[in-house]
Amino acid sequence: MKAKYALYAAIFAVVITFLVNVFQKDRRIYDAEPYASVIIEDADLMSNYHWRGASDEWVSRVVGQVQAGMPVQVMEGHSEWYKILIDDGTMGWIHENYLKPSKKVLVREVENRTIDIWDKPETAGHKVIGEVHGRKWVTRLEESPKALNKQAFTRIRTEDGKEGWVFSYDLERIGWKQPRLIQRDEWRYNKKRIVKRWTGRPVEKFIGRYSEPHAIMIEEGRKIYFFNNLYLFNDHRKEIGTQVITEDGNIQNIHYSARPGQLIGRFPLSASLRFPIIMNNLWHVFDLSYHKSYNRFGDKLSETIYNPPQWLSWILVILVVISFISLFYIILFVPYYISNKIALGVSLNQKLANKIILLVAAISGIILGYIYFVFINVNIGTFNNYFLIHFLFVLGMTIGFISKWKSDLLYNRCSKCRNWSGSDAGSELVDKSEHTLTTTYSSGNKTVEHGTKEVWLDHRLCTNQECGHFWSIVRTRWSGWHR
Repeated sequence: MKAKYALYAAIFAVVITFLVNVFQKDRRIYDAEPYASVIIEDADLMSNYHWRGASDEWVSRVVGQVQAGMPVQVMEGHSEWYKILIDDGTMGWIHENYLKPSKKVLVREVENRTIDIWDKPETAGHKVIGEVHGRKWVTRLEESPKALNKQAFTRIRTEDGKEGWVFSYDLERIGWKQPRLIQRDEWRYNKKRIVKRWTGRPVEKFIGRYSEPHAIMIEEGRKIYFFNNLYLFNDHRKEIGTQVITEDGNIQNIHYSARPGQLIGRFPLSASLRFPIIMNNLWHVFDLSYHKSYNRFGDKLSETIYNPPQWLSWILVILVVISFISLFYIILFVPYYISNKIALGVSLNQKLANKIILLVAAISGIILGYIYFVFINVNIGTFNNYFLIHFLFVLGMTIGFISKWKSDLLYNRCSKCRNWSGSDAGSELVDKSEHTLTTTYSSGNKTVEHGTKEVWLDHRLCTNQECGHFWSIVRTRWSGWHR
């Protein structure tokens, strides 16, 4: 009955996922023009909003250089980083310290947060003389040469005329009133398939599908577009920092910026069990239950096709969580259900002994448990963060499955006529003894525990009148442990 309801909930989860990906198409891009600014110090342009480097999930490399005094267009912002476009078409990320600070600026992205205004740029002995509530427009007056934990202070004037000092980090570096920000979906594909699909096609269509690129590098007359939200899998290797190499506006090749090692990718069948339709669609269902988008910035949003009220959002959260727990239950239940059916079918063959049946159950449980383990890890990246825990969980499930079959065969399948005809014929206690367990710790302390060991004989009788076989099973039981 539980499996039946879990199946219904799992179907609900799949339907909701489908509806989200059909109707929830808004990418929530701010309808704002790029902001003109000026470089104040020579710097490298990066392909991502990080200094040069790489991890398992991101990579950042140099795509160009800018010089002091160069005019630029600010295209996008992310915390302390801004994506800029220069005259030759190169686009990349630069730390805000290399951009000329604007006179009029917005308080940096905050939600229900108050920024204190101090009377002096010092943490010791300062007074709070005012507050800025949320996303407000202020005037930058001067920068303090003093720094606290590498964070400078800026003196500002609020719209109501209050003047004082705030952390420089709490202010946007540039003076746009409507930031241009992009919410990008993450996509995962098998590399061979996406290369075959897009080679020779216009890059503009690629951008329309996967959103504005993170960076553009010009090399030997070719433009290389960087899509950090696109992850490719080439057999057992994961490729990040996808580079789309173009010539005359058409895609010539698709390359990568880094290839971090991926343990699960080295497991047999990992490439065959990877399904992009699951990786790219499953988690989008949560857009229905959490749809605040960039509301936390306090700025104007583009309208969305579906934007539920708060009370309905909470109901959707509960339904989504329940349905997805059920979905994972079904995913976990299926391999062991199939293994059980295989072993049960084989056990009906009266020519096969119990040991052979147990071997079949063990092999089928191990194989299908392994397939489940690899399938979940290659398609749902979250599980890779708990790889060992997930492995131990599946190992425990498999051992439990085999142990259950061993017990069922011992107790319920007659070893003589080989029918499932075992019945209870009583139990008897044949031995009882007291035992002591002493544990010595590294500190020298000792604990002494006492317990009782009981040895029982469980008697079974074959209900097949033509057989009538009687057998007994030795069972050990520990109880009464105390210090």
